[in-house]
Amino acid sequence: MTKIVFYLLLIFGSMATIGVHSQAHDSSRVRKNTVRLNLTGPMIFGSRYLVFGYERIISNKQSFSINAGRAALPEYNSQPSDSVWLGKESTNTGINISADYRFYLQKQNKFPAPKGVYVGPFYSYTGINSNTTWNTSQSGIIEADTKFKIHAIGVELGYQFVFWEKLAIDLILVGPGIGFYDLTVGFNSNLTDDQKRAMYEALENRFGDRIPGLDYIFSQTEFSRTGNVSLTSIGFRYIVHIGYRF
Repeated sequence: MTKIVFYLLLIFGSMATIGVHSQAHDSSRVRKNTVRLNLTGPMIFGSRYLVFGYERIISNKQSFSINAGRAALPEYNSQPSDSVWLGKESTNTGINISADYRFYLQKQNKFPAPKGVYVGPFYSYTGINSNTTWNTSQSGIIEADTKFKIHAIGVELGYQFVFWEKLAIDLILVGPGIGFYDLTVGFNSNLTDDQKRAMYEALENRFGDRIPGLDYIFSQTEFSRTGNVSLTSIGFRYIVHIGYRF
C-alpha cells in the first residue's frame, strides 16, 4: 500500500499548492475536468492494482469518464503446511479499462454536475496474465500459467461529493450488470487427475476468497476438474474514487 499512500499524498499536496495560488478565483472558475485514483481496486487486488481516471463535464447534467491502469491478481498467503502452497511469481500483470456516461439528476441535486446523484451506462474490461510457481507435497514444483479476463456492461448509480471546489469523492454505489468471465489455467508438467484437482482447489482459494462474486461462479462451474471457467453471470460494480478538479 506504500504506492497508494504516495499517490494520495501527491494529490493532496497538489491540491494545497494550487489552492493557495487560485483561492481568489474559486468562485468564478468553471472546473470541467477531474483526474482521480481508484481506491477500491487495491483493497481487493492488492497494491499492484493502480488505475487512474478522468471525468469531463459536458453540461450541467452530463459527463463522461474513462479509466485505465495496471491490474494484477490478488496476493495469496498460502502456508507451507498446506498440500499446495504458492512459491514465486515471474509475471502477474494486466490492464483495466473502463468508461461510463453519467446523467446527473437535477431534481435530486441542488448543484450542477459533477456534484450529487448520477446514473448511467458503463463498460469495463480486465485482463490479467500470471505465471506462478507452486510447491506441492506430492509432485514438487509446478508452474501454472493463468489467463483471466472479465468483460462487464451495465448501469450504475452513484453519488459524487465535491469539497472546496477541488476535492472530489466519487462513490459508485450500485452497478448491476452482466459479466463475461473467462479463466484458464495451464501447467507445464504432466499431472495426474488428483494432482490437477489439488492445484485447481488451491487456485480457487486464491481467486474466490479475494475477488467478490467468484465464489458463486466457481460453484456453478467445474473449474476444480477442468481448470477452465467460461461463464456469463450477473455482477455488481462498487468503486470509490478520490480526485482533483481543475
